[in-house]
Amino acid sequence: MEMPIYQEKWFVTIAIILVGLAMYLFYKLFKRIARQDKKILELKIRENTLQLREEKEKLEVQKYLVETAKRSLTDSIRYAQRIQAAIIPTISELKGIFKDIFVLFQPRDVISGDFYWYAKKNDVVFFAAVDCTGHGVPGAFMSLIGYAMLEQLVNVKNVDSPAQVLIEMDKLIVSWLKQDKVLEGLQSRDGMDMSLIRIDYQTNELIFSGAKNPIFLSTNTSNELIISEIKADKHPLGGGETHKTFTDTILKFQEGDMIYLTSDGYLDQFGGLENKKYSKKRFVEDLYAIYQRSAEDQYRHLLNAIKAWKGTNKQIDDIMVIGIRL
Repeated sequence: MEMPIYQEKWFVTIAIILVGLAMYLFYKLFKRIARQDKKILELKIRENTLQLREEKEKLEVQKYLVETAKRSLTDSIRYAQRIQAAIIPTISELKGIFKDIFVLFQPRDVISGDFYWYAKKNDVVFFAAVDCTGHGVPGAFMSLIGYAMLEQLVNVKNVDSPAQVLIEMDKLIVSWLKQDKVLEGLQSRDGMDMSLIRIDYQTNELIFSGAKNPIFLSTNTSNELIISEIKADKHPLGGGETHKTFTDTILKFQEGDMIYLTSDGYLDQFGGLENKKYSKKRFVEDLYAIYQRSAEDQYRHLLNAIKAWKGTNKQIDDIMVIGIRL
């Protein structure tokens, strides 16, 4: 009886050879496909690497441009700070004019929209605390305008009334910034809040005029401390509104009285347990507590008070408080 063909040795041998050949061909085909896939992958990796390198180079160029622009801007702001610091009176200069004085001055940014100014004419001293629109660079521009106007009106034109100084400054701001004209897209509403006092040491008379910002007078009458808020007129200098008037308030003072001028940055600072404004009420309470202390001690008290109140909150505005012993 004959064996089935698949059991024949030659058939088995051929079958094994064919299976081996098929496996070999499959292996070769697999390796070829793998090599092609590897080449494709390497090509993609090279392309992606090149693209990433190009993107990295672009980012490095952009980073360099941003850093260069930032450095240039910072240098310009620092230079502007030096200019602003050069025109604002130093505390040693003020101590040569006044019996005792402190200046708490903390710009929110590097440069400030708040500034203070004085002029001395024999026994009369003018002193102004000015809060310009905005803070930082825009506020600093306005502060230079305000400083130049005060110098021009008081030292050159010899305007003697604080109210008249404010009236003239208001007109100049409206004129210089073209707030009385309709300029499409360029209408300026910038302005200033201001306290201006004129101290006459011969007559012990103080004349005050204010644009929104009041002053506070501490005086000891019959062994009783009285702190009075001397209110300002309710409109700012400039801002677009025209034909405004400002009034003089005439006060008598005695030696040892304190006069305080402030911008709204101190009173409006948020903080405390309920994240509220510091407020005028707390400020006046501070003044009652520190009246008899030296100006330096008053400065430290007010500085520590606002720091503690602010806590981790950001400073929202420029801060300026000035106390003068009369």
